Amino acid sequence: MRDPKRIKDFTYWLGQLWERYPDLRFFQLVKFIEAEYNNDGFYVEDDKTIRTIMGLVSIHNREQ
Repeated sequence: MRDPKRIKDFTYWLGQLWERYPDLRFFQLVKFIEAEYNNDGFYVEDDKTIRTIMGLVSIHNREQ
């Protein structure tokens, strides 16, 4: 069974990213994250997605 704690971590970082791009609609945000992968993201594990989102937040923070 996957660790349920990942859900809070995931939604926290998703919220952090979305707050930096508030004009994006939800599925635009999903596609923005998915564009970081060479495939459709269906088989990407949550921990990798969390790291990707954290990286996108970090990039945005450096650009500000």
